[in-house]
Amino acid sequence: MRKPAALLLYAVLLHVGIGSVQATAAKADGHDQADIVLAGTSFRYAISSNGANAAFVATASGIDYAQLAPPSPGARVKVADTAATVTLNATTHPRHLTLEVVAASDEVDELQWINLDLAITGDLEDPFAACVLALNPKTNVHGIPGPSNRLTANCVRRFGLVGGAVAIVASPMAEFRDALKEAVSTSDSLPRSPVGGPWAMDAPINRASYLFADPTEQNVEEIIRTLKSIGFNQVQIHGGRGTFRFGDCMPNPTRYPNGVASFKAVIDRLHEEGIYVGMQPYAFFIDKATPWVTPVPNPGLAAAATFTLAADLSVDSD
Repeated sequence: MRKPAALLLYAVLLHVGIGSVQATAAKADGHDQADIVLAGTSFRYAISSNGANAAFVATASGIDYAQLAPPSPGARVKVADTAATVTLNATTHPRHLTLEVVAASDEVDELQWINLDLAITGDLEDPFAACVLALNPKTNVHGIPGPSNRLTANCVRRFGLVGGAVAIVASPMAEFRDALKEAVSTSDSLPRSPVGGPWAMDAPINRASYLFADPTEQNVEEIIRTLKSIGFNQVQIHGGRGTFRFGDCMPNPTRYPNGVASFKAVIDRLHEEGIYVGMQPYAFFIDKATPWVTPVPNPGLAAAATFTLAADLSVDSD
């Protein structure tokens, strides 16, 4: 039987990639204590030899923003026994660093390779900002990219441990959007848009007005006239209301008889009139008719609850 056990991850191997990553020594309670220090130009993150968080220092001010009371492990794993090992690769950049899982022994079921509370509020009024940015789908982080007071990253064996990767982004608040741009731009695995994410506030289109509508080949001209009559230059197509299916975004054949071709024809016509088109897919909604759910649910789906039937169901039951 596999049983969970706490393990201080940084007592195992840390493989160092490109950048300023150092092993230093410090005195603590009269004993030598080796630290792992990950340092860019804007911050320095230190982990003690016993695996505990030691410091998260803003370079410009010298202020340590690590919340160290009570002491906390820099990382944790859920393992079958304490012989487990994990290997990380660290790469530093001016205002962020990346940590990637490059090896994990079979004993590891779950891995949290960042676990740090910060002594800041995570609000825009803070002088310094930090967050963790997941670099691929197998990596789960706490919250959305933006100022945060808690830095965590997790991955689990059933989705794959090796390849889990995260960027720790930190800088003075005035530079934080630029720091996020840097982190996204230097990642080969993240999609990026010149009008979204850390670039959103730079794009005039994001300060314009939009209308929720369900344009089809039959009503698109009417929608164009409506938008122009009120001075709007965007239309948002809401999913799940007979337009397209949540999950795989399959167009509704009743409204779009030629499927994606019909959907694209409508969008092309709106673009011809200088009208931007957005979609509201709600990525956390998945329609029951999608192939990820029917006929066999994908093991990656999260379960909110489990129920037991009161009686058996036959094959021909309604």
